[in-house]
Amino acid sequence: MTMEGSLKKMLNKPIPKRKLEKIKMIIFDSDGVLLSRGTKIREWEIGNKYKLEIETNRISDSLAAKINRLKKKFIICISSGRSLIYLQTMYSKIAGGDVIFQAENGNLLLKDGLISQYFFYNKSYFNKLAKIRNKICLLPILGFEPKQFILTIHAKNEIKEIYDIVKKYDPREEGCKLCGMVRHLTFKEKEFQKERV
Repeated sequence: MTMEGSLKKMLNKPIPKRKLEKIKMIIFDSDGVLLSRGTKIREWEIGNKYKLEIETNRISDSLAAKINRLKKKFIICISSGRSLIYLQTMYSKIAGGDVIFQAENGNLLLKDGLISQYFFYNKSYFNKLAKIRNKICLLPILGFEPKQFILTIHAKNEIKEIYDIVKKYDPREEGCKLCGMVRHLTFKEKEFQKERV
């Protein structure tokens, strides 16, 4: 039997009732699990005006109905690298009740109407992030996803200069040591994706 066959056999078994009763929360990843990948971003400036155009997928009605049934017995958590505003919009069909949104790779959590920040970042972190963003925006990118603590870059292809910019402004990778999350550089367009965390 192949490994894939073994996994399917192992994963597709019913959970015994005694074990099921112990489960309190179900955590889902967003992109590629609950939603199809495929966000498109276009960002540009004209004079003093800034424009941002975002096209992304939302949860389907049939999947929302299933998750809403799960909400009756379990706390549901959607965990993603996306921002809270994205998660609230993409999952508006299931929001509320016992649904938790964990955003920006664990930096923010929305639970019971309260937003919590789980990592502390000092001023130098945000200064580095601003310098990196300001240099990257000079490259042929499509734009950045709106986020507070991490950068997600959309481009048609991987741009090698981005890695050089990051290394220049964060040579000791202090951000990676500081709470484990400084960079989330993602190049997205079509099916091309590469992450560096």
